[in-house]
Amino acid sequence: MRIGIETNIEDDKVVATTMGDMAVTKSPEVIYENDEFLCVLAYQRILDPEPRFRAFMTAINYKEGKILRQKTALEELDYDPSEHLDWNWEDYE
Repeated sequence: MRIGIETNIEDDKVVATTMGDMAVTKSPEVIYENDEFLCVLAYQRILDPEPRFRAFMTAINYKEGKILRQKTALEELDYDPSEHLDWNWEDYE
């Protein structure tokens, strides 16, 4: 585990949504954020060759621009989340 990594939270939000040609990631939705904690939820469509879907939640504890802890939980989905929510994958391609 690495502690005390310099970070820019806004840059990290962008990195989390960048996966190139392998996947399309919906912009993360901020679940909770304050001066020392950020929790986001995002969905991905994996292009392999049949589309697969997953959701992931990332929680980050930070202080003075340094990440103290980061944890990501991933769940494979057996449905397309865009069919149940108010957005389209095309908006993120």
